[in-house]
Amino acid sequence: MNEDLLRFNKKQKYLFFDFETCCLNLGSTNNKPWQLGYIVIEGSKVVLKKDCWIHWDDLKMTPAAAKMTGWTEAKYKKLAKPADLILAEFEKYLYDESFINVGHNILGFDVYIHG
Repeated sequence: MNEDLLRFNKKQKYLFFDFETCCLNLGSTNNKPWQLGYIVIEGSKVVLKKDCWIHWDDLKMTPAAAKMTGWTEAKYKKLAKPADLILAEFEKYLYDESFINVGHNILGFDVYIHG
């Protein structure tokens, strides 16, 4: 009974992800993701953990977003890498149909930030 439930599928793959952005307004034309965290899970094993800081030449961080996310300019300058490289690796999992995508508020926020 209930063998078809996901919790019994020990081969299922999951992608958990979350973006942090430079402002809290989803509709802002200046809102960019500056951080992407994701975890790749296969069955019950964590196979990859990533914490990526995304470089933008024109990032305009709002004070409210910086406070909520712990962003600092010094850390950003030290850790940020080109967006195209980060997104290319992430999208290998995001668009792989064998993965179930999971995250907090991904349908209400993160998919719009990624898109």
